[in-house]
Amino acid sequence: MIEFMGEIDSSNYAVIYKNLNKTTRLVMFVTWVIVCCPLFIIAVHLHNWGAWMCFGGFIILCTAMAVIFCIFPNIVIPKKDWRNNLPIRVTIEEDGIRRYGKNDIYAGREFDDVKKVIDWGNLYQFIFYFPHKDAMFFCQKNLIKEGTIEEFEKLFEGCIVRKIRLK
Repeated sequence: MIEFMGEIDSSNYAVIYKNLNKTTRLVMFVTWVIVCCPLFIIAVHLHNWGAWMCFGGFIILCTAMAVIFCIFPNIVIPKKDWRNNLPIRVTIEEDGIRRYGKNDIYAGREFDDVKKVIDWGNLYQFIFYFPHKDAMFFCQKNLIKEGTIEEFEKLFEGCIVRKIRLK
């Protein structure tokens, strides 16, 4: 068993927040496509000017909201609230990976769900295959309480991608 326990350092918040912004933008784009594409198809098949105006106005409204949320993700992810979802304990056992948050938030994933593990220097980030995505699976290296970093890297050998943190 490998266990990371403790609060993540504020020096790692930039990496985590950037990841959350990227995830938020992706979710907003997918939502826009799911909502607006069918409405556009319906509007094209209707030969009524009033329906065109109604659906067109709704599509423009959805597009404006998506653009605003993509440019200003702080509206969707307030800087104060996202820190409450950070993991304070991550365990890696024979049957999978589990993270526990501050507000009794629990999430578990199996090893087969791991797409890659990004090594940001002093922080690991787990990336999972769809539909098991989770933007909050992080382990800070100096918070390891049980096991070693060598055991961790041996366990995820072939999945670890080392990245350089840009300032």
